[in-house]
This record gives sequence, C-alpha cells and structure tokens, in this order.
Amino acid sequence: MDSRGANRFNLRLSRLDIGSENEGSNPDENELLNILPSYHMYQSTIARNSVLSNEDLRTDPPTYEMTPLSAASSIDYFNVTTPTLNNLGSSANELPDEFSSDDSIVANSHKLKRLAAFNRDIARELDIRIYLTEGICKAGVEPKIINPLSKEYKQGDYVYGFVLITNRTTKSIPFDMFNVVFEGMVSLGHSKDPTVDNPSKVFKFLSMFDFNASWNDGYLDRFSNENNNPHVPKVHVDPYDHIITQLNPRKILEPQITYKKFFTFKIPERLLESSCVHDSVQHLQIPPTLGISKNEFIHSLRQKWNLRKDYRHEMPPKNEDSPNSNKKEVKYASVTNDMSFSDAAVSYCISARFIGKSSEYTNLVGNNSAAFNQIREEYVVANEDYCYIRVIPTTNPLFELNRSMIIEEARLMHTNLVDKVENLIKSGKEILDKNNGDVRCPGLHITESAVQLAKMQQSYYSKVRHQPNNDQIYEVFLPYKRKAILGPSKPIGLLALSSPVKEYFAPYIVPDKLKGPKVNNDSTKIRIPIDLYFIFADNNKGSPPDIKNISVEIVALTVKSKNLPIPLVFHHGMAFQNKNKPADNFDNHTIKTFQKYAHELSKIIKETDAESLDIDRDLLRDVKCLSNLTAKYDNFKVSNIKINKRDGTERHSLLSSVPWETEHMRTENSSGSREEQVKYSKKFDIVLDTTSTIFSHVHSNEFCLIPDFQFCYLARLYYFKINVKCPNGEKLSVCLPLNIQKVNI
Repeated sequence: MDSRGANRFNLRLSRLDIGSENEGSNPDENELLNILPSYHMYQSTIARNSVLSNEDLRTDPPTYEMTPLSAASSIDYFNVTTPTLNNLGSSANELPDEFSSDDSIVANSHKLKRLAAFNRDIARELDIRIYLTEGICKAGVEPKIINPLSKEYKQGDYVYGFVLITNRTTKSIPFDMFNVVFEGMVSLGHSKDPTVDNPSKVFKFLSMFDFNASWNDGYLDRFSNENNNPHVPKVHVDPYDHIITQLNPRKILEPQITYKKFFTFKIPERLLESSCVHDSVQHLQIPPTLGISKNEFIHSLRQKWNLRKDYRHEMPPKNEDSPNSNKKEVKYASVTNDMSFSDAAVSYCISARFIGKSSEYTNLVGNNSAAFNQIREEYVVANEDYCYIRVIPTTNPLFELNRSMIIEEARLMHTNLVDKVENLIKSGKEILDKNNGDVRCPGLHITESAVQLAKMQQSYYSKVRHQPNNDQIYEVFLPYKRKAILGPSKPIGLLALSSPVKEYFAPYIVPDKLKGPKVNNDSTKIRIPIDLYFIFADNNKGSPPDIKNISVEIVALTVKSKNLPIPLVFHHGMAFQNKNKPADNFDNHTIKTFQKYAHELSKIIKETDAESLDIDRDLLRDVKCLSNLTAKYDNFKVSNIKINKRDGTERHSLLSSVPWETEHMRTENSSGSREEQVKYSKKFDIVLDTTSTIFSHVHSNEFCLIPDFQFCYLARLYYFKINVKCPNGEKLSVCLPLNIQKVNI
C-alpha cells in the first residue's frame, strides 16, 4: 500500500509496530506472529465503510450465469468522473481520498447508536467482559488476572488479556463485525456539565486492531508453532475452562454459549506521522492519560450497575481481579486529580464491540425499534465493553538531547507565524488606506507611570549592569513606593529580581494509589540562583526595604483547542515574559494577541477584495485555532524551601535574615553631575523539593503532576513562579521554565 494508504491512517495493526530499543527483550514477543492482512481482509475489517453493503455470510450465496455481452457491459472500469476547475476544491484537503479512514466503522464507532440505550437488559442478554492478564494468554494455561487500574503503562509495554462473550438469550444473535481495538483518543467539549452533554470533538489518534481477537474471514495462526488452514474453519476449545475460542463463521452468536478471544497489544513508541497535520515532532509523542472522558464515566457507572445486579459469566476465571471486582478504590485511569479541564480528556482503552444491522435487532429492542432510521438501514452497536488503562510515557532520550533545538524551532515557528499574520494585516490596511484615503488614527500616549518605570530601568542599567542581556537572565522590576496614608506616593527606588535563563527538570512522581518505582530523592531537589537588587532613585536615601518573605509556586498550564488542531508547539515565552504584571500569562501573550489578529483579519476580509491579498486558508485556520484556545492555571505551593548563601556557607529560613550587601559606585545623576550611588544586593540560592508541593484546593493533597506534553488538541506546560512580597504589600514575581518528565528508573 502506498503513502496515500496505510500511512494516512491513525491506525496500527497490533503486531505491526514501530520497533523500539527494547524490542526482543520480551520472550513472549518471539512467540507471536506478525499479520499482514490481505486486501479483502483489510477492507472487510479496518477500512469497512459505515455505509451498509449487501454481504450476508449467514445464507448460501446464489449461483450466477454470465453471458459474454453481460460480462463486457456489466462494469465500466473507466467511467471515472474527471474533476474540472469548477468542481475541484481549492484545497487539497477537500479532494476525496479512497484510502481515507474517516468514513470507516472503526473510526466512527463512537457515533453509532447503542442497543443498550433502548433496552438496558441487553447488557445481560449479550454479555461482554474484558479481562487483562499478567502474561500472554494461551489455551490450556490458567490466566493471571490483573486489575487494569493498578499499574501504569509506557511505550513498548505489552497489554495482554481476553474477552468473554455470552449469549444468554434463547435465539441466535447475528452480527456483522466484532472488533477488538486498542484506542487512544482525545475528547473535547464546551460544557459545564460534561457528564451529561456529549463532547463536541472526539479525535482518535491511535487505533490498534487485533486481527486474531476480532472476527475476520481467515483462521489465522497466532503463535509461530501453529499451522492452521486460513480457509477451513475449526472449532477450538480452551481445555482449561472448555470455552470456545473461535467465533461462528456464519456471524452469529449461538444461544447459551460463551466465547473467548485472546488479544495482545504493544503500546507504540510514537504516533504515526499522519496523526499531526502540521508534522510537528512533539505532537507525535505519546500523550499521557489526562482527565476523565464522558465514556469512561458512563462505563464506570455501568460497572457499578452490573455489580449490583450481580450479572456474572457462567464460567468466570478462578483468580478474577477484573475492574468489575471493585477491589481497588481507583475508579478511573486518571487515578487522582490531574488538573485537567472537566470537559477534556486523553484516554486509552481496549474496546470490544459487536456491530450489526439495525433490522436484525428489532427483537432485542421491542417497541423502541422506531428509534432506528426507518428510511435507510444503519449499523448499530449490539453491545460493547471497555477496559481503560493508564498510560504515562517515558521521555525519549534522543528527544531530550534535542530539546534545546526543538524549543528554538518552536520559537522560530511562532515568530514566523506572527510575521506572516502581521504582514498580511499590514498589506490589508494599505489597501484600505488607498480605498478610503490616508486617514490615520490619533497617536497613543504613554502613561506617566510607564515613563517613570522606563526612566528608572534605564538608570538601573547604567548604574548596575552595563547592558541588559535577555538571553542570559530573566529579570523583573518594581518601582518601590513607601506606604502613604494620604494620597499617592512617588517611587523612592527600583527593586529588581533576576535569575539565569535555564530549563529546570523535575521527575514525574507516581501517585500513591499505584505501585511504581520510587524516584531518587536527589532528583526531586532543585537549586535556583536568585539575585535581588535595590537602588534608590535620585535624591532619595535611607535604608533598603526589609523584604522578609519569598515563596515558590509551580504553575500547571493546561491549554485546549476548541475543535481545530493546534499549529504550533508552545514554548514558555508564550506563557510568560516576566513583565511583572498580573496579566503576564498565556491568555494575555498568546490568546488575546491572536484574537486581535483574528478581529483585524476579519475586518480586512470584509472590507477588501480577499483575492488581491492572496490569503492562505491554512493561515486563517491557524489564527482561528489560536484565537479560540482556552487556558487553565493551577498553582501549587512548594512548602519545603531553603535559602542558602551562594557559596553554600550559610543557610537561612527567612529572606530577611540574608543581609544586604552594599557596593558604592560613582555615577552621573539626571543633571549630569557625578555622585556616589549605593547598590544593595542579595545573592542566594533557593533549594526546594518538588515532593513538598501542595495544592490548596485539594483537601487531601491527592493530585498528580503528569509529565508535560503537547498534542494537536491539548497541551500541558509547567513553570516556577518565584514571589517576593514587599513590606508595602506589593509583589515581585519572576517565572522560570520547568519540565516534568517520566524517566526510566
């Protein structure tokens, strides 16, 4: 299959995977066979269209006689409509693609109607249960059942298990498809009650199809020592529990019969290139589990309902520890509060579902059959089961080695996009000026406070630093004023807080509810050098302010798109610019900026000839996406911080105990005369432990800082916020980049 075929699917075969550095380390991997499906098998399973066909394997096929004339004229292989300039879309994405999986049942299974919505007892009559096991499942071997929410999975890990299907009715139940798929999906909404309203956007970025577990036309070998005839159906029975392991070739579930299907999936190292329309390397990394999707929430409720009804299989496993056993208090794959949006989630699950024609299930829904499409027959889901797992990927070492290059590329892409938009707006305004005459807006006037701050910063640089170097330090300023009882007070000096430009790293910590490797205590400790300066303004003297308190926060920034893929990789410069303003955040620097661009472009397009501007549709789509982003901020206080002198000789519990160091300098004042200037400074290191992070909004401190990630529809970034509280009540803050990653231990 060419590049327009398989490479355009967000879909993998369960054993046709991108290799990893650990490939071959699992002995079970050598036993399993890779499957390369035939074209017919591929079309009848993965690429099967949601439009119904007339195929029916439950009846004998008719016999045909063909005359030479009818054979020659029955099909016109060259009757292909040639596109013209009138019907050809202006964008390549609008052209039809015969290999597109957008219309397949696998890609759109979440949109199909469910029989359980019309008949709640269908879950008992057609029972499907998914079980995960510790090792590979084999006939004749007792499986070791595990709770899927008791561990975390990462790239290269195998997911083993089996599906049990029982038809408890007295009649055979037909089906057209039975799929066992490992899915990764992003669900987005715009509702305050996501448990009631359906998500507005569901994007499946990963679909792994197990041909052995799913129904298909061939009877395939699963292990290397098997030699089945793929064209001759056989009835296989597991000698361990005497359950049939092969579905009926006539696509029916016989009454009072239990079936079992084994599955194996391997979590890939990364996503396929087709997962990201902007070809971003960072968007192709496996995103971590985040939030709770509506489907997972409903599935958890159904499990409780099934437990209350006590619906069990006729032959359940002896050592059962399934999600239905309710032995663990963990109910969702997110385990604890991970600070996601209430209506956004990244989830991974194994799904098993029977799909059939609506006309064949009228006896199961009774009087509710009118809910089906009465004009055109449709596919419906007879029943299904999900098994959600928690996936937290580890950091790719090569990705970390190239992190600085990736960040620089992200900055360049962001700058390039901004330049394109501003040039387009400039060209549009020039056309408007020509059409309407050169009417200029009145000039904007700088406020007095801004002038004062600019003068004091210039004085600071002339006295304290030779020149500002924004590439090496983060620095913020605060015109310091004494408390005034009556009326406003003028600044008596300038306070500056700075720290070197550096990316800080902290390890991901597994939640206490899960069993996981313990991180090295030294890796959770971070040392941050801080410089605090103060200089008096002209004609002001006295003692420097007595600054007592300094605190550290970790800010978790979560960004979601409304419905379009994000065109950029966010860098920390889009989240803060250290301007010491309350609005120094992602909303102000990114979202509002592109909202302004979108407003100006919309006005230009309405008032000018869009063709003369040669506007790129993709550019407009990117601006629309970035202007409709939503950001969420969660602040965590680091309680265990220490203040050390730069040389490490002294430790202090309070910032006020660090003495001001003075330096006398001969400088020129505003009138040009020479004078003696005193520079006050405190140079120290903040030593903190990320394990001492607390979240004030969670009473039990049950939360989790997942690894930072960026994906086409969701992103999570972190940064430190160092806060210095002044005696006059004002606050000086500097933000520093932080990366939280899961490393192999």
